[in-house]
Amino acid sequence: MALVPKIESPQGVALEGELDVAERKAIDALARYKFQMFGYWAAIWVHLNRLAKNRRSNPFRRLVEAARAEIIAGSGVEACLRSYFRAHSGKHVHTLDPAPEEIEIDDIARSLARICRFLGHVDVDFYSVAQHSVLVSQLVPPQDAFWGLLHDASEAYLCDLPRPIKRDRQMSAYRIAEDRMMLAVCRRFGLRFEMPRSVEEADRVLLATEFRDVTSVDDLDWIREECGAEPLANYFITPWPPHVAEARFKERYTQLWLDREFPETAK
Repeated sequence: MALVPKIESPQGVALEGELDVAERKAIDALARYKFQMFGYWAAIWVHLNRLAKNRRSNPFRRLVEAARAEIIAGSGVEACLRSYFRAHSGKHVHTLDPAPEEIEIDDIARSLARICRFLGHVDVDFYSVAQHSVLVSQLVPPQDAFWGLLHDASEAYLCDLPRPIKRDRQMSAYRIAEDRMMLAVCRRFGLRFEMPRSVEEADRVLLATEFRDVTSVDDLDWIREECGAEPLANYFITPWPPHVAEARFKERYTQLWLDREFPETAK
């Protein structure tokens, strides 16, 4: 009889401990206005709670319901949540409440290949977000390459905003929409929600290289200060036309997909 608690107890205790950790991290992230991480840890808490023998009441439910009621009452967001646009594949994508099954790699590749970096303020004919994404995926360790390729996937559905606007406190609705879209992308392709540090660093390095190679900026000191990184010393960017960028993005995706093992939920 003494064996029974030894078999059952560790799993239960571990789950209880993991639930406590997830709840603390979610609340801490929310207190620091880290909405992306709040969503990540809250989702982990919900998943763990489903596995627990004795389920807890959701500590975030009242907060979410209050926020939703306030937003809907003030701006009619309920109708917006149900609205969608038609992607190139024909999929209906609910941009404010996306589902993983609405996300298609062909749509991402086609859109990003036709979106110009720097809002088109480049010193070349065209330089796409798709090419930027492929290059980031080549700068990071192999285990982070898939995240690197898809780190800007939300732009295929939401476009991007200039950094001063995106960071403005009044643009929180856009940042939340961006986080929700990236969460759908991560669920669709079996990625952890938190961006790897190597991807953040490669993104900065490539941004510095892009300023040097495809824009009219010629002040290396300004580039270093703005990007917090040095441009690549032994590489010069040659822009690809949109159809080439789309093809190479999909080729890179296929290569990385075949090289990785994914959860059963990823398709």
